[in-house]
Amino acid sequence: MLVSTQDLRGFHLKADDGEIGKVLSFFFDDALWTVRYIVVRTGKFMLGREVLIAPESVRKVSLEEELLHVSLTKEKIKDSPDVDTRRPVSRQRELELFRHYGWVPYWHPPLTSLDPGFAPMRPIPPAGENGDVSGDQDPNLRDVEEVTGYRVGAADGQIGHVEGFLLDDRSWALRFVITDTRNWLPGGRKVIFPVEFLTGFSWEERTAATGLTIRQIQGGPEYDPSKAAGGELEETLHGYYGYPGHWLQDGGDAPSDPGSGG
Repeated sequence: MLVSTQDLRGFHLKADDGEIGKVLSFFFDDALWTVRYIVVRTGKFMLGREVLIAPESVRKVSLEEELLHVSLTKEKIKDSPDVDTRRPVSRQRELELFRHYGWVPYWHPPLTSLDPGFAPMRPIPPAGENGDVSGDQDPNLRDVEEVTGYRVGAADGQIGHVEGFLLDDRSWALRFVITDTRNWLPGGRKVIFPVEFLTGFSWEERTAATGLTIRQIQGGPEYDPSKAAGGELEETLHGYYGYPGHWLQDGGDAPSDPGSGG
């Protein structure tokens, strides 16, 4: 299922022994377009501390209950290493998190014991000797909330701003950019296009660039947040933009719509 990152904000996180807190945002890898951490504001049991939870720990996403069920305990989270979520997360801090929780670092080669749905969209860059990486290495982590609101620059002019992303709640890969064009174009609307068409961000100018033209984006499928975003929408989008769906790139079958039995 495709889920809006904006819709997931405010969802409660439920551990094995009780509620942890609420989703604030997501840190994603801007090279591989995959969510690496869920930013969570904890409840009173941790004095409102902000922590990072790897999607690997998510057992289930319940849209109806607005809940993320995670395979962790409150005590484990309480004892987790401190991470300043308002500053870039260093690789050294990531290693501390993975050691504490026993997670397999995402920059390691995939293991058969991991859920294949957690694999990234494309191969991960190799780690250094013994699987370690330099503490100074830039892990390319960006905050979804920071990018939200960035102006979208098409090949021939400004067209809108980033409202969020649609992510695959099984692989945690960001699949599409939600763009609001209403303040830029007459009769503007919310449209979506594959993240692969983003060519880069300018953190200073708060812009996101794409090689698509204004006409291409304006004529694309409209995003309706009231409707479930399933396989049919994905196929329509990839068909319109002439870009092979991730299921074709990965050699799999096209995604099925919720409730279709696929």
